[in-house]
Formats: sequence, C-alpha cells, structure tokens
Amino acid sequence: MKNLIAIGLLVCGIALLVFGIPEQKTSLEIAEQREILSGSADFPELHGFFKAHSLRQLTITSTTEHSLVFHQALYKDNNDNHSALVFINTNQQSLSIQPKSTKANAWQEFKKSWQTHAPDDNTVLLGWWDNSQRAHFYSGATVWLQSPVAEMFTAGTAPVWEQLSGGFNKNPKSATQMAEWLLMDVDDALKSINIHFKNQTVRLLVSIDDLSRLTEMAAMTRHSVPFETRIFNNADNLHTLIAQVKRWAHDQGSGSYLLQKISPVQIRAWKINSQTGEKTLLARLLPFTSSLASTPPHLKLLHRSKTSNYLSLHQIIK
Repeated sequence: MKNLIAIGLLVCGIALLVFGIPEQKTSLEIAEQREILSGSADFPELHGFFKAHSLRQLTITSTTEHSLVFHQALYKDNNDNHSALVFINTNQQSLSIQPKSTKANAWQEFKKSWQTHAPDDNTVLLGWWDNSQRAHFYSGATVWLQSPVAEMFTAGTAPVWEQLSGGFNKNPKSATQMAEWLLMDVDDALKSINIHFKNQTVRLLVSIDDLSRLTEMAAMTRHSVPFETRIFNNADNLHTLIAQVKRWAHDQGSGSYLLQKISPVQIRAWKINSQTGEKTLLARLLPFTSSLASTPPHLKLLHRSKTSNYLSLHQIIK
C-alpha cells in the first residue's frame, strides 16, 4: 500500500450533485493546488489526533462547470506517512473557501466519543474508505478499509480520486467485502463480520455522506442498491415539506426516509425502495426514520452526531 493514504471528503452540499449518485458521468481535473507548511501564519488548527505537518488546498473542477476546494492534511502516525482530506474550522479565514462547520463539529464530537468509549487494543473500526481514513486522523482509531480501488470510479474521475485518496489499493478484496456487508441483510452481515473478526471488538461507522458513495459500493458488489434520492425545494412550512417527502417515500418505497440539507433553499431526500432494502446493514446504520425507531439487537449505538445525525457509531454485540 502506498505511503500516502487519504480520505475523499465532499466539502459542500453541491458535491453530492457533482460527484455522487445517481450517476458519476462527469470528468474531473485538479485545476489548482497549493501547500501550506505547519508553522506558517495561515496554517489552520485541525484538531486531529495526529499533528499535520502540511496542508494542501486542491481546487477540483468538472465538466459540469462546478468547482470544489478540498483540504488535504499530511501527517505521520507511529508507523508511516498519511494524508487526509479534512474540514477546516470556520474561524480560520486565511483559506479561500471554508467548508460548513456542522461537519467539522461532527468529527470533533466523534473524536470525543471515541475517547469516552475507549477501545481496547483489539478494537477495529469498519467504515467506507473515506470515513475510515478520516476517523484515523481525528481519533487514532485502528481502521480496516484504508484506501479505495480504481474499480470504484469511472475513467473520467479515477485519476483525481487517486490523488485525493493518496493512491489506490491494487487488491480489491477488502473493498469488495465491505461493500457486500453494507448491502447485505443486517443479520447475515453481522454474522459474517463476526466470523471474519472472530477475536476482535468491531465498531461500525457511517455518515450520511456515505449515500454519495453508493456508486462506488455498487461497483464492488453483486447486491443492488436499495436507495433512491430526490431534491425538494424548502417549503415555508416544514410540515408541508415533510408531508411531500412522506408521500414520495411511500410511492414505490418502504416509507422510510432521510433528509439532507444541501443548500439554504434545497433539501435532498433519500428513501428505501423495498422492504428488503430496509433490512440491509447500511440502511439500519444510517438515520432513516425506520432505523431511528429501533436498533438491531446485535448492535449498540455508541454515538450519533447532535446536528443532523451526520455520523453514527455502533458496536457489534457478540
């Protein structure tokens, strides 16, 4: 595995439209990048578990004419050099574009929660590759899936994601297995995970942004993706908006839904399109309305973000 390991972070709501599902047919390129060294006057406070020695700012453009700025922190743990795309605190005004503070706060909450539920030396964290690498930077957690593979991406986006991720893993086995678990029936997935990590404590981390990674998961698994998405304009009356979403969620769906605010005037809604899909591990881990109502018996909820339920951390009960 390459020394530089990174996490792909969608830094604003429009990124879900550009890079995420329903399709990834756009082409991407790095239009600009600059590097800020630790100790420089404009080097931001990242509040990571590890100290970053430099920060790269990369501007990504697409054929759809959108552009995004990613911040990539380079750091070293006890074993090797790594990199991670991170959120910058909003009080740091020296960088040209700042991501939303709610996600930055969510990762700081996760860091504190990880320390509160102190893991033993035999604890492993499972999550999609970008969450896993971000969790490593912010909490020092031992993670399993540390980098993506080229097969997750289209030809027009793979070169950029290779740089943003710090390099692809040439062996797709772990990525394939993780995608299989997330899209399997929850009971079957937990049994399989317990067999694979027989003598280890296993924690599962998901974020709402995992839904923007569904094309990657679909590329790595034989299972279908049981989620659909639609954008709603914010209504003056919240009850009117919820009523619209509920009608849509029940139309050829299970009725379960999840909301994402992507701009001051738009909400992205997600629904589960089948009863089978509602029983998948990913659906039960994410804060869909049906999942919030009950937790599977072999999962213990350790942490969920205070704002928008952005991050959820579970531990498997053996």
